[in-house]
Amino acid sequence: MSKRRENGVLRMAARLVGAVRLRHEPECNRADTDELAVSLSPMMTRYKALFKWRMAKYLSIGRGSTVRCPVCGDKTELADPDTRFSVVRCTACGHATASRMPRDEELQALYDGLVYWHKDKGHGGIQSFTEGNWEGWLAPRLDSIYELAGFADTPPKQVLEIGCSEGRILYELKLRGHDVLGFECNAQVAALGSRTYSIPIMGEGFAASKVAGRLFDLVLAYHTLEHVGDVASMVRDIASVMTPVGRAVIEVPIETRYGNLDHVHFFTHQSLRLLIGRFFETVDLSPNGFVDANGTQIDSVIAIASDPKNTKSDRGISS
Repeated sequence: MSKRRENGVLRMAARLVGAVRLRHEPECNRADTDELAVSLSPMMTRYKALFKWRMAKYLSIGRGSTVRCPVCGDKTELADPDTRFSVVRCTACGHATASRMPRDEELQALYDGLVYWHKDKGHGGIQSFTEGNWEGWLAPRLDSIYELAGFADTPPKQVLEIGCSEGRILYELKLRGHDVLGFECNAQVAALGSRTYSIPIMGEGFAASKVAGRLFDLVLAYHTLEHVGDVASMVRDIASVMTPVGRAVIEVPIETRYGNLDHVHFFTHQSLRLLIGRFFETVDLSPNGFVDANGTQIDSVIAIASDPKNTKSDRGISS
C-alpha cells in the first residue's frame, strides 16, 4: 500500500469514527478528527504488516528452488506449500525456513502486545506476571544455566538475554547479584516487565551495536532464533558481545511439521550445530522438551556455546 493510499485510508477511518463521535458528542470538531487520524497510524501499520503475513503464502509460490539455506548455503526444496510462507527445506542440513523472509517491522507487528504474551506463556500454565506455574517454568531454564553451562554466582557477572519477554529469568539472576540487561521486541511487554521487576529491558530487537561495546559473561536466547529473520547475523552478534570465557545458552524447538505460524525457521540438531559452530569453537547440544498446558509434547534442544571465534580474530587472543 502506497503512503498516499495509506493516508487516505487513515482519513477515511478517522471520519467514520469522527461521524459517530459527532452524533453523540456535538462538541467534537474537525481538529479532533485529524488528531484521531494520527492516533490510528500505529494501528494501521500493525494491520498492514499482519495483512502481508496473511498474503505471504501466495507471494511465496514458486520461490522454493531459488532460496538458499541460511545456515549452510546449500539449495532448498519446497517442503510445505500450505504454510504461511511456503516453507522450504535444505537438502543438506535439513533446516527449514520461510521462502519469503518477512521484514523486521512485519515480525515486530506479529509479536506485539499482551495478546501474544498471554498466548506464548499460556503454554506453560502462566496467567500473569505474578500468577501461574512460574516455578515450573523457571526450573529447567535455571538448570540449563547452572548445570549445562556451568554458570556460577560468584563473582557477580554481566548477563544479557535476547528475547527476554517480561524478564522473569533476568529478575531471578538479578536477585542473585548479577548485572542484567534484556532485549525484547514486544515493546509493551518490555515496558511492563521493566517496571514490574525493576530491570533494564530494551523494547526493541537486539543488535551488537546497541550495547556500546559492553561484553557479557552469559548470553541467553530461549526460543528466540526461530522468530528471527537473519539468524546468522544474530548468532554472530551474540558471539561478538561475549567475553572470551563467556557462555551462550540457546534453545530452539525441534519441529518436523511446519504449521506454527509464529516461526520463520525450523531447526534440526544438525542445522543448529552448524549455525552456532560458524561463530563458536565449542558447541554442546542437549535434548530438552516439556508438556504444555494442553498436554502437548514440545521437543527442543539446548545449545551451550563457548569460545567465541571473534575473540581470537578481533581481540588478538592467541590460539
